[in-house]
Amino acid sequence: MLAEYEAELREIGPNNRAKKEYDRKEGIKAPGYTREERWAQYVEDEEKKADTAKKDKENTMFKDYNDLVEQTTPVSQNPHNRTS
Repeated sequence: MLAEYEAELREIGPNNRAKKEYDRKEGIKAPGYTREERWAQYVEDEEKKADTAKKDKENTMFKDYNDLVEQTTPVSQNPHNRTS
C-alpha cells in the first residue's frame, strides 16, 4: 500500500502547492489555525499578561513595601527584578 500512497501523493502534491501559491498571491487566507495566527495570538497573550502583571503590581496593597525592597536591594538579590 505504501507505493500506492506515494504515487497518490506525487500526483496530489504539485496541485496542492499550486493552489496554496495562488491563494497567497490573491490574498486568500488559508482556513484553519495557521502558524502566523498562532504566533500573533501568542504575542497578544504575552502582552496582556505583562500588562496585567504591571497593573497588579501597581495596585497591590503591598506597593509601598515592594517599592522599598526594590530601592534598597541590589538587583542580583531582588526577587522583584526577575528576568523571565
